[in-house]
Amino acid sequence: MVIELAAGRVLAPHVGVSLYTWTSIIGVVLAGISLGAYAGGRLADRRPRESTLGWLLFASGVTSMLIGPATTLFAGDGGVLTTYGIAPALLQRVVVLSALLFFLPSFFLGMISPVAVKLAVRDLDSAGSVVGKIYALSTLGSIAGTFTTGFYLVARFGTRATLIGVGVVLIACALLFTNRFGRAAAVLLLALGAAFAGFWPGATLPPEQETLLRPGETGTLHVEESQYYTIAVQRTLREDTGGIVHTLQLDHLVHSYSDPDDPQYLEYGYLRIFNEVAQWAMAERELPRYLFIGGGGYTLPRLLSMTDAEIDVVEIDPAVTRVARRFFGLPRESSIRTINEDARWFAMNAPADQYDVIFIDAFNDLSVPYHLTTREYSVMLRRMLRPGGALVVNLVDDYHRGRFLGSYIRTLQAVFGARNVSLVTEGREDLESVRSTFVVIASASQFPINGYVLPSGVLQRYAARPGTMVLTDDHAPVDNMLAPLFTERFADEETTE
Repeated sequence: MVIELAAGRVLAPHVGVSLYTWTSIIGVVLAGISLGAYAGGRLADRRPRESTLGWLLFASGVTSMLIGPATTLFAGDGGVLTTYGIAPALLQRVVVLSALLFFLPSFFLGMISPVAVKLAVRDLDSAGSVVGKIYALSTLGSIAGTFTTGFYLVARFGTRATLIGVGVVLIACALLFTNRFGRAAAVLLLALGAAFAGFWPGATLPPEQETLLRPGETGTLHVEESQYYTIAVQRTLREDTGGIVHTLQLDHLVHSYSDPDDPQYLEYGYLRIFNEVAQWAMAERELPRYLFIGGGGYTLPRLLSMTDAEIDVVEIDPAVTRVARRFFGLPRESSIRTINEDARWFAMNAPADQYDVIFIDAFNDLSVPYHLTTREYSVMLRRMLRPGGALVVNLVDDYHRGRFLGSYIRTLQAVFGARNVSLVTEGREDLESVRSTFVVIASASQFPINGYVLPSGVLQRYAARPGTMVLTDDHAPVDNMLAPLFTERFADEETTE
């Protein structure tokens, strides 16, 4: 279970975390355990010895320790898969990486139980009791490993160091069962593993890394592994002024561009549309109140904090907020109030009629929290809006082939009314792009927007076309709807390059 939990964090910086990622991980791990159990049963009948158990523990430890280096070898920048064009589509890469990294450790770990049962059973009359105790103890160990990994190990030591620790424990256990040669090999491997982890930076990445860049130099400033993301801050340069821009990358997706010295710099077009809605609220309300679902680099909240407004930001990851304060110019003392908790939980407990505009900036093309897309959640947001307020959401999809955009519009129409939902893009040409950013606005109020607004009649037909649906807590297949974007991701990037 430690390996299975860590697997999601291992893959996240390279292929993200989605339904497909966890499906591949769980499927590969189960396949490894299943085949390992079969092979272990046959081996137990042929070689029912303690040394056999020792060598299996040894092999499990070695393959567990190699997950980190293998990730760099296969999935890193300039890795084998990219260099040789293997699994160019993202969906393919998720499956291939899962198999390359996690099958062998799961296979060897699956072989252990049959051998342990064979060694432990001395009398057929007590076989059931012995087998039950073995599986009960192994399950308790899995429970302990799950909670320890999820709540402590990854956040404290990082994913790769946790996997090295798993390997060390397994190899140490092997010392109890192997022969003299096996013990010597295990001790040697432990020593080499410790030296390897200590002297090669790619073996065990610490939970937090800093890079000192010279003035004007571009590159990675900061890398941090939190309980939610692998966070990376990159320094780039503005095309217009040559000034410094910091980019925020969560796992493998860029979420924010921000000039730490210029709060008015808005790289993304959707943020400019967001800002126009915010300016409308300022003109209509004496002291407007905004809610942002998703903080990221706090680009627009930082800009709006310079005006007379109250701003709440719900950002699930405290580490993202800390990084925004350190690298993205977010002041510690301002009108911005940050709530570090899940946005669904926040909405469930928030008072009614308190916000003029609610911005959802938590969706990306391959990372969409489905529980924030449903009709039930939209009802909570509508309850939190003041009369005449607006819900403003950005999302990414293919206008012609995608199903998520139409389904989300249809969901908001079911809550706010069909004529109170609008679709806005920077320009009409965005409708023809394979992957575009759209802004969906739900409000009974009317306000001018500098962008292309899809005609109301066209929007009604678009939301009602076959394949769209009202998303609910019981049925919100967002990952499946975004599958075309998911499968084409790497192929499109390589073609662009």
